[in-house]
Order: sequence, then C-alpha cells, then structure tokens
Amino acid sequence: ATGLTALELRGFRRGLPVRLCGLLGAPELNGAEGVCERWDASSKRWRVRLVAGGGKLLRAENLEELYSWRVHTGYISHGDVLACERMTIEQAIVKCASLHGCRGFSFEGGLTDEPVEVVFKSKWDLVPEGRGWLSYEKVSREDAPSSVEEAAFRAEFDSRRLLDEEEERARREAEQARCRAREARRQERQLVEEEAAARRRVRALEATREEARRARPDFGQPTAEFDVGDVCEVIVGAIVRRDEDLESPQLRKLPNRSVVEVVAVGVGPTGKRLLVRDRYKREGWVSVVSSSGEPLLKVVKRQPLAEEASLEAKPTDVSLEIESGDAPFYMD
Repeated sequence: ATGLTALELRGFRRGLPVRLCGLLGAPELNGAEGVCERWDASSKRWRVRLVAGGGKLLRAENLEELYSWRVHTGYISHGDVLACERMTIEQAIVKCASLHGCRGFSFEGGLTDEPVEVVFKSKWDLVPEGRGWLSYEKVSREDAPSSVEEAAFRAEFDSRRLLDEEEERARREAEQARCRAREARRQERQLVEEEAAARRRVRALEATREEARRARPDFGQPTAEFDVGDVCEVIVGAIVRRDEDLESPQLRKLPNRSVVEVVAVGVGPTGKRLLVRDRYKREGWVSVVSSSGEPLLKVVKRQPLAEEASLEAKPTDVSLEIESGDAPFYMD
C-alpha cells in the first residue's frame, strides 16, 4: 500500500472488520459485514471477504469500520489479558477489531506513529488515575463519538496535562526538600556557633571566678572554695555552733547528705568556718574541713557571678530538703 493517498486508504487495514454502505448498484449488500483482505492497486479498491460468503472489490467510500473507538486517559485494570504485542496504534486497532472477545487495549505514552507495547483486554474497566497511559475502547458505530480525532486529541491533551502537573508537583517537592535541607544546615551551623560562644563565655567566667578567688583575703584557705549563696551538701556530719569561734556553744549536728546554704564566709584565723542556713531557716557556724583536713561540705550549686546573670543556667535538682530518715537531732 506504499504511495497510496489517505483518501484511497481511508484508514482501512488488512484484517479490519468493516460494514458495506452506500452501494447503489447492489443496495441489498448495504449493511453486510466483512473483513478487508487486501488493497487492489489496479482498481484502487479493497478486496473484502464477506461474512455471508464470497468476496467483493469495493471503493473505500463504500466501507465503514464495524467498530469505532473512544480514547481515554488511563489504563484498563489488571487481569483478563488476551494478548500483549509491540505494534503501532493503527495495527492495534485492526487487531483489537478482529480479536474475538477484545473490549479494548492500553499502551503507555501519548499518540505516536512509532511501535508501542500494547496490552489487549477482554474487559473494559478503566483506571483513570493511570497517568501517562492511553486506552482505546472498542464500541459499535452507533455509540461512537462524533469525531474520533477530537476524542483522541482530548485524551492526548488530558494525558499531557496530567504529566505536566505531575512534573510541576515533583519540581515543587524537590524545591521544598532543598529549602528544608538549607534550613537544617543553617540551624546546625547556628547551633554549633551558639555552643562555641557558650563555651567561650564559660571559660571567660571561670577565669573571672578564679581571678576573684585569688583576690580574696582567705585565698589558699579551705573557705576560699565557697561563696555566699552556694548550696552545699554535708559529707560527714558537721557540728553547728552559735558563733564562728570553735569554742562557742554547739546548737545541733547536721546529718550526712543534708543540704545547707552559705550565708557568710568566716574571717577568723582558722580559714575553715562558714555561716550556713538549713531548710528550717536556722543559721549556725560549721567547719568545711575536719581537724585532720577531711572535707565536711561540698558545693552542689554555685551562686552565679554578676556576669553570669544573662546566661541560661540548666535547672539543678538541688533543694534544701532533708529526708525524714536524716532529720537532725538536737544537742543539749
């Protein structure tokens, strides 16, 4: 059929089921069905084998396809496969029209003259969400759309539109992912910078505290490790006296692990006396080390320096609470 015009062929192909129409010389054959067998180039007619028997040479304008086609975006659902072949869309139309029990076919991609992988089905159960697919539904001529070309164009347009929307959605999602990654990197850099700045501030404050400690009159004495406002825990039971003098009257004894607050640092020659306050708001003087040099108190929460007021300190689970089993006893 090489070199023949579209008007001569009228879209018919070998094996295509057709119906005879418009015959004036043999009107009794109008409506008869047959199958295109071959194109006769000398007479420019189609050789049609009639279902009722015999054959005729007929012009293309006296033939019409027995079936027509609705073109849809999507694919026919899984199952009921009659055949799967690689061919052009025109060849698929001929095969579907002549394939017994075939309701339609699907292929991936848009309208093209190139061969595609075609799946023929014995059912019509369209999945319209199948983006990127086109499906041809075999229908009778009476149910066919007014323009197959228009239906094909509309299906192609819808398919392209869905593909464009999918690409745009993927582009937006990729851009959002890049934005999230940039924001995560920015936050990570900010966190690293903040931690580095916090470490520098801590080092500076430690240096300031050490400088202040060296300037104290009790530097080198046991009390130099304590500041007013510090919260301390009793390591070994400490005796509480009324005055800084070690010979002043005893008031009570602090049990182990009890907690006190430093109210004042002693100025006596021993260099180991502190005025403390317990949970009951009772004050008294205690030693920070024993006569043998053993520590009696340890700092569990330091009073921040003025320079530390702007820093966010982590909450410390320390309070002036004494467990019931460690309640102090009183000395006469």
